Amino acid sequence: MKVLHITSITHPQGNGVAVAVSNFIKYQSELTEVAIYNIESDIDEQNVISFNYNKYKSISSLPSGFSNPDLVVFNEVYKKEYLKLYKECISKNIPYIIIPHGCLVKKAQNNKKIKKKIANFLFFNSFIKCATALQYLNEDEKEKSIFSSQRYLISGNGVNAPIRKNKPKGKNFVYIGRYDIKVKGLDLLLKTINTNKEWFEKNNVKIDLYGRASGNGIVEIKKYIEKYSLNEIVSINDAIYGEEKETLLLNAYTFIQVSRHEGQPMGIMEALAYGLPCIVTYGTNFGKYVNDNECGIGIEFSEQQLFDAIKQMYNNENIRNEYSNNCEIIIKDYEWKNVTKALIHKYKRIIKERNT
Repeated sequence: MKVLHITSITHPQGNGVAVAVSNFIKYQSELTEVAIYNIESDIDEQNVISFNYNKYKSISSLPSGFSNPDLVVFNEVYKKEYLKLYKECISKNIPYIIIPHGCLVKKAQNNKKIKKKIANFLFFNSFIKCATALQYLNEDEKEKSIFSSQRYLISGNGVNAPIRKNKPKGKNFVYIGRYDIKVKGLDLLLKTINTNKEWFEKNNVKIDLYGRASGNGIVEIKKYIEKYSLNEIVSINDAIYGEEKETLLLNAYTFIQVSRHEGQPMGIMEALAYGLPCIVTYGTNFGKYVNDNECGIGIEFSEQQLFDAIKQMYNNENIRNEYSNNCEIIIKDYEWKNVTKALIHKYKRIIKERNT
C-alpha cells in the first residue's frame, strides 16, 4: 500500500501539526510505503520519500510510483493548493482522507467566522464532503465538528517513551506553544496572574512562556506584561527544541495549557510522557483525561478555576508528585507504534471497502 501524505508545513520543529505528521510518516513507513508531499519548503525526513509542490505541481507528476497512490491523506483543510489536488484525486479515483487537526470544530470555525463560512460555501465544503473519510483525533473532536455526520475514523497522535523522567528543580510553571492569545488562552492566563498578582509575588511563583510568533500575539502579550508590571512573574522566551526542550520538561514543576479549543495537543502529550503534570482546560481535549487518570488538573475556561489549580499544584508537592508518577499512563494509551499499527489497519480496511 502506497500512502501519500499531503501537508503544508513551514515550521517543522515548532508546529504541533508538523510534529504529528513527522511521526505519522516515520512510523507508518515501517509498515508500508509512505511519501510526504509538502506545499511549502522541502522536508527532510530520514528514510522517507519527500516531494515539494514547487517542483511537482500535481500528484500525476510524482515519481517513485506515487503518481497513483493507494491512499492520499490531507493534513489540515484550509490550504488553497488542496483544492486542485483533491479534484485530481477524484478524477483519478484515488481515495483520500482529511485529518482536520481540530480546525473543523465549532469553536475553531467561530474564529474568522464570516471568512470561513464564505470559503466553505465556495470551495471547501466540496473538498470535505467528497473525502472518503475524515480522520478525527478523538471522539470529542468528531462530536464538535461541523461535519460530524460524515464517514469518519478515530486515530489520535502518539508519544514516545523518553529515557529520563521529570525531576523538578524549583516550582516553575511552563507553557510551550504558539503565542496565539485567543486559541491558546494566553489572555486567560495573563488575566489570572494579574488578578492574583499579590499571591504570585508573595510566593515567588514563576510562569515561563516558550513559543513562536503567531500574528501579533507576542506583541500583545508583551504590552500586557508591561502595562500591569508582571515582568517578575512572567518570562517570554523564544521557541525551544531538541535537548533544550527536553531539559526544560525534565526540570519544570507543572505544564500549563488553557486553550479555548484544540485537536489533540502534542505539547501536553509530550509533557505527560516526561512525567510532567499538566493544568489544562477541557478545550484542549485533555481536561477529562488528566482528571480521570490523576496526572494533572482539568478545568473549565475560568480564571478562578485556573488560579485554584495553580495554588493546589504549588502548595501540595505530594499530590503533584503523585500526578507525575501517574503520567506514565500516556505511554500505554498513546505509544506511537501501537497507534500507527491500528491506523494502518483502518486505512487498509477503508481501501478494501471502497474497492468492493
